Amino acid sequence: MSVHLWKMLAEAGFPSVLVDLDLRKSVMKDRLGFQSEGEITGLDYYLSGLSEYQDVVYETNVNNGYIVPVSNLLENPSALLEDPRMGELLDRLAEDYRYVIIDSPPLDSVADGALIASLCDGVLLVVRSGMTSRKLVRQSLQQLERVHCRLLGMVLNRVETKSRVYQKYYGKYGNYYSDYYGGKTAEKGEK
Repeated sequence: MSVHLWKMLAEAGFPSVLVDLDLRKSVMKDRLGFQSEGEITGLDYYLSGLSEYQDVVYETNVNNGYIVPVSNLLENPSALLEDPRMGELLDRLAEDYRYVIIDSPPLDSVADGALIASLCDGVLLVVRSGMTSRKLVRQSLQQLERVHCRLLGMVLNRVETKSRVYQKYYGKYGNYYSDYYGGKTAEKGEK
């Protein structure tokens, strides 16, 4: 979700940066096919004090799209996330880019998610259909409330659209658009 949102905002003309903060299990670099000339110095280098801001923000092949990747996975990044450099990085990114999109670990797995949320202006909570329990959603909302992070919205993903309810709902619209655009405009010779 974070990658799609970042890409959509960047392609719409808004300078946007994607910050990979899943320091334990990041797959972002591989998923995006991110490559750089030489060694990638990412967020982990910056938080450890081994690199500076300009060394960890990379331009991508997406117009207006930049990324702060993770170079090496860490077993216990909580101390680094609590370091003042993390807040400084986010403040600087907010000055330089219209949107700062953060990809973080799930709120339920480790304390990192809530810690990261405490540094953000708001959170978009992604819930997996059929997998995430209501109890877990409730706990996640409580965690966000405890760290005083505003909920911007929720996304329900991986919804099975073959169920009757969704077929009935989308079937109506699919038929409507098919009839309207396939029938009426085709009769007029328009595409």
